[in-house]
Amino acid sequence: MISAKPTRDPDRHLSEQLAAIAEPTRIRILRALAGGPLSVGKIAECVGNQLVNVSHHLRLMMRVGILTHAKVGRTIEYRFADGVFEPIPVGPAIGQLALGTWRVVIGRRTAHEKTGRV
Repeated sequence: MISAKPTRDPDRHLSEQLAAIAEPTRIRILRALAGGPLSVGKIAECVGNQLVNVSHHLRLMMRVGILTHAKVGRTIEYRFADGVFEPIPVGPAIGQLALGTWRVVIGRRTAHEKTGRV
């Protein structure tokens, strides 16, 4: 279970961050945010999920320090926390997440993922 407060134990914090991204909708959210900050409505549209569910996933990833948000005009935009996302402009990866001393590569969607066909 992911705790409500960040822990001072780096191994526990890393395990909480890894648990926070180990879910298909959250992976789709991370891919969407790799293109830059987005509102919750735009994220919900990108990942094809309901607003309330996306909000839950965003809160969870914010709680462990992967994401942050900022008010822009009348909307709230979500983005990666400082130093967490490093884009990779060329190749099969969009970028990587820097989680402590670990790096987690975020791959681009495959043709079958884009079409939904196996």
